[in-house]
Amino acid sequence: MPDPNSSALDFLHSRRSRPAKMLGLPIPDRAALTPMLTAAARSPDHGKLEPWRFVVLERNALLRLATLVPDCGARLGRDAAEIDKAQTQYTDAHLAVAVVEVQKPSEKIPAIEQSYSAGAVCLALLNAALASGWGANWLSGWASHDRKFCTDGFELAENERDRGVDPYRHCVIYPTRAAAPRHRRDHHMGNRMIFASFYKALGQLNDPRFRRVFMLGIVLTIALLVVVYAAFLGLIAWLAGDTSTLPLIGEVRWLNDLLGWSSLLLMILLSIFLMVPVASAITSMFLEEVAQAVEDRHYPALPPATPVPFWDGLRDTVNFLGVLIGANLLAILAYVFLPFAALFIFWALNGYLLGREYFQLAAMRRIGRKAARDLQRRYRLRIWAAGTLMAMPLTLPLVNLVIPILGAATFTHLFHAIQSAGVNSPGPKRS
Repeated sequence: MPDPNSSALDFLHSRRSRPAKMLGLPIPDRAALTPMLTAAARSPDHGKLEPWRFVVLERNALLRLATLVPDCGARLGRDAAEIDKAQTQYTDAHLAVAVVEVQKPSEKIPAIEQSYSAGAVCLALLNAALASGWGANWLSGWASHDRKFCTDGFELAENERDRGVDPYRHCVIYPTRAAAPRHRRDHHMGNRMIFASFYKALGQLNDPRFRRVFMLGIVLTIALLVVVYAAFLGLIAWLAGDTSTLPLIGEVRWLNDLLGWSSLLLMILLSIFLMVPVASAITSMFLEEVAQAVEDRHYPALPPATPVPFWDGLRDTVNFLGVLIGANLLAILAYVFLPFAALFIFWALNGYLLGREYFQLAAMRRIGRKAARDLQRRYRLRIWAAGTLMAMPLTLPLVNLVIPILGAATFTHLFHAIQSAGVNSPGPKRS
């Protein structure tokens, strides 16, 4: 069976070119640009002729090309608006890479295949830039079809001539801090990303590290509930004492027993609602192990993650536990007053809380706490939808106990899917 590269497939399924008007400073330096050019050069090349060359156009070179546009436009009969728009393509840019098609003499490799190879380089360069976290676009324009403009602008040699295709192609590469442009099918892409992450997580449930975290979570959850009940029972005994006096009845000794049994029934009722939230919070202490198991199997090429310090993780767990319990206790009131909507309230509330927490836990191992929080806010609706998918099985007995593990794995995949799409990063910083 083939071994799919899930990260690469996720990127290809969700990649987006950035409109030129969304691109701006800063731009990649030589160290950031070189790996992109290296990746682009690994395009299909029949005969290993390398029928292309790269020309890196910095600001001054782009402005020089802009000065050639008016004469080219006048010669081709373009109107003033077209000429102005074509000039803007160069004056607004800060960095571009021109891919010049270089026809090589060959008895075996026809010219058209060499043209295809040069075009493949353009696409590979575009995808390499996007995968590296930079915004990029593949532009040409009518000036690029003019032999004189290309010869004057790029000093083309005789074998770098128009053979029925553009004399040159160029791929503009510079970063954008804006999200990827929305697409009319973007919601389908988001749904596909969520379900793909979920199915990958399901396929790894038999992982020994998953089972270990599951057992630890259940044991600690039961222990916590027992401790809470014992403390509650002790509080009742302290308040009621051995004997109590009731109006019209007088002194009674059975009130303590009544309150004790009532408290047991109350805790059983509350545990129906609180067992899963508490288990989710407790399990979050061990999610580093789940996320690492996911990355070891599906993303083995990643560098080591930065683990969350123990005390920071404990603080996050306590905070999450408090929020989960408090929110679900308040939700019980909503269930009483809106019984017809109780199930949907439960799904929406726990979906939001679980999605937010698990996504941030998965993301901050790789991009830090602040960036993870910003990323979660930017894609909160998609993350909420994924969290709701996790919350729905919470109402199923026994099945609900595995959801914390499944959720941690799902959101680890979802984070990497968003990373691979290249829509979250502002790009590398200039050195």
